[in-house]
Amino acid sequence: MKMTVDDREDYRFLKGKQEGIQLALGILNRRDVHPTSVQWLIKEKEIIEFAIDILEKKRYRAGEEE
Repeated sequence: MKMTVDDREDYRFLKGKQEGIQLALGILNRRDVHPTSVQWLIKEKEIIEFAIDILEKKRYRAGEEE
């Protein structure tokens, strides 16, 4: 299955969001914050990484078909 333009845009969006969350986690680790905020960011990070993984597998499979 070939990646569509929408897939590529989603991938770029998710990679940007992933970088932002990693930056936020790095900042929060140096501050005193409520644990729920950190837990939420970690959950978001895991969801984004899962979605990125799916898109990367889709891209890999598209490369095999060509």
